[in-house]
Formats: sequence, C-alpha cells, structure tokens
Amino acid sequence: MYKTLVNRLKSKKHGFTLIELIVVIAILGILAAILVPSLLGIVRDSRERVNMTNARSVYSAAHQAFTTLSLTATPVDAGEYDSVDDAADAFIIAVADNLGAGFDADTSYSIVVTADGVQSVTFTDAGGEEAVFTAGG
Repeated sequence: MYKTLVNRLKSKKHGFTLIELIVVIAILGILAAILVPSLLGIVRDSRERVNMTNARSVYSAAHQAFTTLSLTATPVDAGEYDSVDDAADAFIIAVADNLGAGFDADTSYSIVVTADGVQSVTFTDAGGEEAVFTAGG
C-alpha cells in the first residue's frame, strides 16, 4: 500500500480515479440525506415559534384592548371575535391599533372573550398554520 502511494506520487499522473470520485459523491449524498430533513425540521420549528410569538402578541393586544374598553362606555361582549369577519367591531379595531402595522394582511386571528377577559387567541399565518395561546399559558 505504501509503495503504491509513493509510486503514484512520483508518477506524473495527478488527479483522482473514477472510483475515488464515486466514493466521494456517495459520501456527500449520504450526508445530504441526513442533513436536509433535519434542516427542514429546524425551519418548521422556527415557523411554529414565530406563530406562537404572534399569538402571544395578539393576546397581549387583546387583553389591553379589553381592559381599555371595559373602562370606557364601550364594554366588550363575551364571544368569539375574528380579525377578518369582525373587522369593523370596536374590539378588533382596538386590538389592531395595539398591534400596530407589524402583521401581514394574509394573517388572521380569532379571540375568545368571556366576561372575565380574554381567554384564548388562535393565530393563523399566511400558510394556514395555526398557533393557540390561552390565558395563563
């Protein structure tokens, strides 16, 4: 083996044999098959975390809107409010004002309100993925 390597180094032929290239390509293919699914999982987990963070933001904005409106002459009725279907409702308008301009038009959220306050928020991103944030959670 050693003589073969020494002879090869002394010869004027430089480069890789076809077998060596095939082995390297096979190793790269195996590494890609291992890494690609794990990278896709990281992307999926990141999207889930972003959606949960957005749901928490909507919850905070809804809680603030509920408290503010409860202190004024505009009480919030118990029920479920949707950012698309109930866009003209004073509660949803107050929530949107508290959120600011950071949410895409492709996203939506629904808020469940009881007499005690905001109970849960379901946030839906542009891809249809949902995240639910509940009071105390």
